[in-house]
Amino acid sequence: MKGMAHGVLATAVAALALVTVAGEPALAQRKKKEEGGAPKLQLTEAVRKELVAAQAAIQAKDFPTAKARLDAAAQVPNRTADDNDILAQLQIQLGQETQDTAMLKQGIEGRLAAGKLTAEEQPRYVRNLAAIAVRANDWGMAQTQFERLAQMTPNDPTVQADLGRIYWRNKQGPQAYAAFDRAIAASEAAGTKPEENIYATRLQIAFDYNLNDKVDGAARALVKNYPTPKNWNVALFALRRAAKFDDQGELDTLRLSRAAGALTGQNEYLEYADTAQRRGLPGEGRMVLEEGIAKNAVDPNATNARELRSLLTAQRASTDKASLAGLERDARNAPTGRQARATGDGYLSHGEYAKAAEMYRLALQKGGEDANTVNTRLGIALARSGDKAGAREAFGRVKGGQRETLAAYWMIWLDQQA
Repeated sequence: MKGMAHGVLATAVAALALVTVAGEPALAQRKKKEEGGAPKLQLTEAVRKELVAAQAAIQAKDFPTAKARLDAAAQVPNRTADDNDILAQLQIQLGQETQDTAMLKQGIEGRLAAGKLTAEEQPRYVRNLAAIAVRANDWGMAQTQFERLAQMTPNDPTVQADLGRIYWRNKQGPQAYAAFDRAIAASEAAGTKPEENIYATRLQIAFDYNLNDKVDGAARALVKNYPTPKNWNVALFALRRAAKFDDQGELDTLRLSRAAGALTGQNEYLEYADTAQRRGLPGEGRMVLEEGIAKNAVDPNATNARELRSLLTAQRASTDKASLAGLERDARNAPTGRQARATGDGYLSHGEYAKAAEMYRLALQKGGEDANTVNTRLGIALARSGDKAGAREAFGRVKGGQRETLAAYWMIWLDQQA
């Protein structure tokens, strides 16, 4: 949240410089405009007198006198719109000169209320009110002003994202998510790619506020547009939490995480290796664990790593590499696809992707196995062997449930391979 607030501040405070009175005093500027044919100011004489005196005092750096004169002008009854607008301009000038936020805010609000600003000018002033609220940690007022600004500039993605961050800060998750949706849509409509943090923050909001119908779409968009290992790690963590896979689904998700380079810490490597050994694939478990050790992601002296390494070294399974040729013969003679699927799992775990694909196709032909699981793994085998078209076809046959969602993530990864 601290970083989010800083981001809003940086955006909003940068706009403060936009609301300035130019070098010449406001009344002098207006006189030149009148001489150039602009409509004449409608100033009440009593107000004009105070404003001229205030302006002179500002120029002389006599700020107490300037404030007293402006206060006196504000007490004159029946002021015109021009009275109020010039008064507000000088309040802004004095507020900037003295770093008086209250005076600056009063002037900005006065210019907006006077009705003399064009539609194009108004958003700059509202943004400054938002900036002042953020600086004061007045998040309720900041939200009010950013909502106002978003109505004025609905197609500005930066404004929508800032509003989303304010909603997030104010614990309004659904509204925050919707604002980031609008920010992305506005960027896309303008032909620009939204920044990575927009996608990442939208996913974080969906995750934080249990917007379960939004998590998957936000996660996919993040890795589709910014497929970094970190983003893949975050997206697949979100998928695993939502899907609540059994060991088979977990294993195929962890395989994707490894393919995407998204296994980042000791716990993930150990979880992958342990899941593989529980599924009777100690060879894959050993390979993953040793990879983690080689990358310094796993401490081989840690108790859990040492124990798992010892278990994997001692364990043999019916799908160990040396036995796969015999199991393949048995699978071809079996009445159902169960043996073919298991043999395919063995080949896949040892990186024998062509053989794995052959066995998975045989399993589908013989039947008796969950088609979604077999097609997922057929897609994995084909993807890892470089057959992108075949992999896409296999993943496309995965229909229904969380397996279909997982297959969609595999296809995103597949499309990103050279």
